[in-house]
Amino acid sequence: MIGSSPTFQPISTLPEIRDLLDDAPGILRADISRVKKLLASSAVPPMPSDVELTIQKARDALKVLHAHGRQLAHWLKDPISDAERSEIIRLQAIIPEIRPLIQRLISLATELHRRAIGRAPSRKSWRHL
Repeated sequence: MIGSSPTFQPISTLPEIRDLLDDAPGILRADISRVKKLLASSAVPPMPSDVELTIQKARDALKVLHAHGRQLAHWLKDPISDAERSEIIRLQAIIPEIRPLIQRLISLATELHRRAIGRAPSRKSWRHL
């Protein structure tokens, strides 16, 4: 809800958030590569509903990333161990790398969606040489 105070997790959830943030760049790069191949292909585009799902998942990932960023900042205000503090700082440094990857995926998937519903030409000179 807008205006409601966020619910913060206990520090025991740090390993789960760490795994998600550490894995995210590789997963996103693979998804971006997959969408780029679909955009470059002359094959029939995927179903619009499949592309919409990809876009929605990416938008949800931005929200989750924001929530994780707030969670990490919250933990830094708590009394935690030096090891936990170091890990939180390391994870906070990863977030600026993840956000543009999600945004790039949304952009490419949106272009793919336009093609899937017939609003764009079959090839666009979006690729950088």
